[in-house]
Amino acid sequence: MKILSRYILKEHLGPLAFALSALTSLLLLNYIAKRFGDLVGKGLPWTTIAEFFVLSVPFTVAMTLPMAVLVSVLYAFSRLAAENEVTAFKASGVGMGTLLLPVLCGGFALTLLMVAFNDQVLPRSNHRLQVLTGDIARKKPTFALREQVINEVAPGRLFLRANHVDQATNRLREVTIYDLGDPTRRRTIYADSGDLRVAANRRDLALTLYHGTIQTIPASDPAQLQRLFYATSNFRVRDVLNSLDRTGGSNGLKSDREMSVCEMEAQVERASRVERASEGELRATLAAAAREAASGRVEATRPTRIRPSAR
Repeated sequence: MKILSRYILKEHLGPLAFALSALTSLLLLNYIAKRFGDLVGKGLPWTTIAEFFVLSVPFTVAMTLPMAVLVSVLYAFSRLAAENEVTAFKASGVGMGTLLLPVLCGGFALTLLMVAFNDQVLPRSNHRLQVLTGDIARKKPTFALREQVINEVAPGRLFLRANHVDQATNRLREVTIYDLGDPTRRRTIYADSGDLRVAANRRDLALTLYHGTIQTIPASDPAQLQRLFYATSNFRVRDVLNSLDRTGGSNGLKSDREMSVCEMEAQVERASRVERASEGELRATLAAAAREAASGRVEATRPTRIRPSAR
């Protein structure tokens, strides 16, 4: 490599490292500010919290590296122009193509690096982050409580829906609870608001509901409805919180952000095979239905012999 090429690339390395670290830190701090309250103070080990934020770095770098390259190029050439180095290069017979060539080669190398990064590293880190989030959600249901969605708090027993969830204070607004734990009755609880917290035994989930109704329908007589109005009601869901159970990424379900190009191509091929098989079954069903309809018309139009009546 020529001395000039090394000099041009060296002028870009400092601004690139600074811009990448600064932009990544800003976006990561913003993400930490949103998630820190959901993780700290809920009984999770610090290693799990650190792993959560380390796995958040790759998708942040995927966004900040292109921006850092832009900042470094603008800064480096602006400094060279401000100190009249570009003019000195031109006076020495060095054209702009020679100055831009090492930058273009470096950009091409970063492009290849990011293609490999986005295809191999990023999907795997996203999948591990998604699995870790699911593991935390099984230990702390409030972590994955979503607004305007029916959330399964206790599997098969209790479902909760809230129009608004304050993750910082665990405050719920416009709450609906579907209690299916007792097979002899179906109970639906409505509340204007409520507070969600972990009980003192660290295994139960305690809810304090305000200004609502409790509707109970016995399974033996669905036509009978019992309605109870309340100002404050304490509701406890037992044995829904346990120790953090790490699945280790054994869940085979992946979204498109968690798959590489080869995995997505394999999924598309599987979907295509299923589609072709479904189309074949549909054609066979339609052909059989057409044959049955044709045979039915033949039977309907077959002439019948009319016998004269005896008089």
